[in-house]
Amino acid sequence: KKKLMDFNLYKKIINDLSKINYSGILSFHFYGEPLLDKRLIEFTKYAISKIPKVYILIYTNGDYLDRDTFPELIKSGVRKFFVTEHEDKPPKKFLKWYKNSSNYEKKKIIFEKMNKESILSNRGGLIKVKNKKQFES
Repeated sequence: KKKLMDFNLYKKIINDLSKINYSGILSFHFYGEPLLDKRLIEFTKYAISKIPKVYILIYTNGDYLDRDTFPELIKSGVRKFFVTEHEDKPPKKFLKWYKNSSNYEKKKIIFEKMNKESILSNRGGLIKVKNKKQFES
């Protein structure tokens, strides 16, 4: 099922982080392609406006990262993109754009190859995964 975080909940989380002067990482990532959410730019802009020292990462499979989307996300505050490869190669459309992108753009993208040994999170129990990472409290 398609489930999106309520924007008011997101704002509350960001506002709480602002109160403690958060300066760590904020990532939009796995088990739900963040670039499918049309509000992503609004989310990143809001985060930067409230917690300007935050380091925003986006994890994507690359399907929707292209020459139009990329600069808009960079302008909104995204610092890096982790393109996760679940197949033999990233999507053809993405590879075509990436091969023709500038050095500046290429420095903003990190490839992460997923395989059977990759340690994954189960997203709070939403998804069953074989190699899930155990977090210590």
